Amino acid sequence: MNTTAITVIVPVYHGAVFLKECLSSLRKQDFSLPYQVVLMDCSAEKDCADLAREYERIDNRFFYYRREENLGPGYSRSLGMFHAAGEYVTFVDGDDIVEENYLSCLYKMAKKTDADVVTGGYYLFSQKRRINGYSRVHKTLSGQKVLKKIYRSAFMKYRTFCWGRLIKKALLFDNGIFFDKDLQQFEDWYFMNAVFYHAKKTVFIKKPLYG
Repeated sequence: MNTTAITVIVPVYHGAVFLKECLSSLRKQDFSLPYQVVLMDCSAEKDCADLAREYERIDNRFFYYRREENLGPGYSRSLGMFHAAGEYVTFVDGDDIVEENYLSCLYKMAKKTDADVVTGGYYLFSQKRRINGYSRVHKTLSGQKVLKKIYRSAFMKYRTFCWGRLIKKALLFDNGIFFDKDLQQFEDWYFMNAVFYHAKKTVFIKKPLYG
């Protein structure tokens, strides 16, 4: 029986200083259920690879995988999905951090609403100041309604980044939704358009959980 609630997928490539902050924030989660962190290294710099291996050594929730070929973050995330044991997956970039209640807030809302996708609010760092991002909405919509709003929203309140969301793994695998390995930029757009197209219910919450 699968008891892993969430798999966090982190592409590992460069920026060891930021990666350390990222992984530290994932270790400090207040989430009470089992979760795993998949560190997907596709030809990462040595200091990042060493750091990822160290986290795997000190914390049995962290799993490190390496491929010598670098085909970008989308390819790394797709490979990470095949190592995911969780009922849900979430993507965190290696130069970002999450709040201590990131997993618990998203999971609680997913279970409460039976949503296919739950998106939390986010914030940006600018000269050591914290600025809330544009996703300051609290709504429950079908995925296809989200797509319509994305193309009508000048300020991208319903953004198409893959990070900061909790997604049912079954939605991804049942519909063959993976990142296009040939896209080196805006790979999130392709991926999230497919996610929203197939999602019956999506929930957006205001609370900034992702930095």
